[in-house]
Amino acid sequence: MLPTIDEKIFDEEWNLALNELRKYTNVTKFDLAVICDLFLHIEFNKNLPKSEAVPVWFAPALMKIIPAKKWIEVPHYLSHAAHAFYTSGLPSSLIVVMDGMDTAAIFEARKPNSIQLLGYRNALAGGRYMRIATVFPEIENAISKGQSHLSFLAPNFMMYYSGLKNSNQQIFESLKSMSRPKMLKFITKISRMKPNEQQEAASTFQEVFGYQATRLIQEFQEKIKSLNGLIVTGGFAANYPLNSYIARNFKDIPFYVPFAPGDSAVALGAAWIIQPPMSKPIGVQYSGLRPKLQNLQLFPNQIICQPQVVNIEVIADLIVQGALVGIIRERNEVGPVPLGHQVILFSPNQERKVKEITGLPWFVAFPIILPLDSVNDLTHNEFNLVKSYRTLEVNFTNKVLEKYPSMKSHRGRRPVYTVQKQDDNWLHSLLQTVGRLTTFPILSSSTFTLDPTPYEINKIKLVLNNLDAMVLEDKLYTKKKKKKKKKKKID
Repeated sequence: MLPTIDEKIFDEEWNLALNELRKYTNVTKFDLAVICDLFLHIEFNKNLPKSEAVPVWFAPALMKIIPAKKWIEVPHYLSHAAHAFYTSGLPSSLIVVMDGMDTAAIFEARKPNSIQLLGYRNALAGGRYMRIATVFPEIENAISKGQSHLSFLAPNFMMYYSGLKNSNQQIFESLKSMSRPKMLKFITKISRMKPNEQQEAASTFQEVFGYQATRLIQEFQEKIKSLNGLIVTGGFAANYPLNSYIARNFKDIPFYVPFAPGDSAVALGAAWIIQPPMSKPIGVQYSGLRPKLQNLQLFPNQIICQPQVVNIEVIADLIVQGALVGIIRERNEVGPVPLGHQVILFSPNQERKVKEITGLPWFVAFPIILPLDSVNDLTHNEFNLVKSYRTLEVNFTNKVLEKYPSMKSHRGRRPVYTVQKQDDNWLHSLLQTVGRLTTFPILSSSTFTLDPTPYEINKIKLVLNNLDAMVLEDKLYTKKKKKKKKKKKID
């Protein structure tokens, strides 16, 4: 079932977007407008009437709003591929696009401007994953009560559950073929399972999807040998257990997941199909940075120092001294968001301050980031972890809770994300440096997870202006220290 689009809201939001564009560029008319398929049905089912894929009024309405002389339509998956390729910096690559449908598209890309479709594969992608995730009782109950928008939380719920238990090898062997009868039979059992069994089921399903994605890519192993890397993109590429699984299985190949693999980047990719960008790697501001961070003034110019090259020792010292440090680094979004590249990192003792400026409620538990090899030293739990990126709720030791009293909330239990050097050397080094300064290699994290409405944009500006420092790619921006006013001597 396709989502409904309100024509009045459609007009208001597009006019708002155009006004913002005019304000920043002074461009009022366009020689060319590029439109990307709103939904994917056209690409994979040529017999489907176009009116069922895109509302019949959509294109004419857009053409009335945007003053352009000419319009060109670019396929959705091709737009994903172009965005990912031109932001990767790779001279050539195999590109696997996994989005909301049960189909993956495979492309071969070579610079300066060749992106060729190699074919489609029935797979693994978002639709099937979503259908399985919505079977879990908590999501199913929310949907049945009329809160259908919560179905979009289903993948997050599934990813979270997949980190709480190891997969069941027997079930994995049964399901890895992804045969429809076996899948359906097992899905019907989920609602009758105990919570720990559901967690095991989620972990197993997640591993099956990773296994299937790996098999699909292995079909093109010979092609990859003649190329410079592997790219996975599309909304489903943001599934961090999946992209981490692929990274581990293709660790000898340069592997790239774009900074914004989902649909927030397809407009840029569509434009690049018509006019490829410059040959050098594109910076963060042109990488499909999520709309909520576009065109925002990070700090007022008069209060920032000249940027310096990122130094982990300096960042660790800032955090230990109580600074809130925003991180927007690299372009590769492998791993979960709290470990990713659009986060605020801070000492656990600064959690109250972060909640005040973000407006998050008191009961929110910020994720804690630890080096994988420190989990057993800092918690009462004994885990036999062999992988990073496992989401766990753990009980911290009394020494940790004494150092960070704010972590005593939630009965001392927190979701924990772990990282190894081979997964993310930068973040692992930062944790180790914090550990040398404080005894405990621990960081709290929050994300810039807000919607790009005018109200939320103002809220984001408030958040950004309350940060003490910001890492943008390889540059560190810090605020100038306020000069103390000298008291006038009274004669």
